[in-house]
Amino acid sequence: MIIRGFRSLSRGYRPNFCAVSDTEDNVANCVMLESDGENALVEVADDWPEFVALEASISAQEIASTATIERIECGHSFGRMSLYHCPKIDSKSVVQSACCEKIQIQFENNGLFIADNETHRFIGRKFAHFAVELSSEYLFEKTFQMESSAITEKFTADGRLEYEDRLVQGKFYAYGGFYRYGVHPRQIETCVCRTVQDGREMSLRISPISELQSADIDVFQELIKCRGKEFVGIGRGSPSQKLSLYDDLKSGACSMTVKNLLTNETAKYISNAVSHISGTNIITINFIKEEK
Repeated sequence: MIIRGFRSLSRGYRPNFCAVSDTEDNVANCVMLESDGENALVEVADDWPEFVALEASISAQEIASTATIERIECGHSFGRMSLYHCPKIDSKSVVQSACCEKIQIQFENNGLFIADNETHRFIGRKFAHFAVELSSEYLFEKTFQMESSAITEKFTADGRLEYEDRLVQGKFYAYGGFYRYGVHPRQIETCVCRTVQDGREMSLRISPISELQSADIDVFQELIKCRGKEFVGIGRGSPSQKLSLYDDLKSGACSMTVKNLLTNETAKYISNAVSHISGTNIITINFIKEEK
């Protein structure tokens, strides 16, 4: 309890409760104490909420890059095609072409919080004498790595790629992130691709990184050695690129500010859990107060 008064309280005071409306300027439950004709204002400020959960929706931003790729084998070109827009996709690709450049999560103005071991729901950004403050239109944004320039691959007769001063099995390229409406956030993750020969045509084999990790292939290395073969990776990526959206949110990548409207103090809350309504783009993100 925080007490701010005109003077110290004396004995024999009588509590006089006054209701205060929930407005922008004053959202407190105040207790007016009377003692010898003098008043003291006591502002009752509860402890910070144990956690706050916000309902949010996921949307995806389409790939804008116009990068192209050409595959040449023994002097024969398989043509140059767009890397991201309507390329020929190899039949063994797991995610097909449902990839995006950015994931955006928007607060849907519904939430709940726990205080004093009780759960309370709220609509909007205010709850009790607190308010949620967001730094932008979106609660969270995750941008995936992309290729931005024209690519030309040259292969030898035995199917190895000429890369700088060595011959390798192939090279991986950043391919945004997988997203399809209704999928679980665990499936929203970084994707990569590499070219393969499909008859007399070139096609792309697109894979989520979890599929490659299960085969002990770390695409974030520059050179990858796996089962006697050598590949070129996409290079060092940020920690976020290595995590699915689900794991990103669980690890605290999303944050918000909670303001105590009684004291004007603020606290940072970070994400620590996420749940999903199956078949929709709706998730609930749980936040806990960051320890300093």
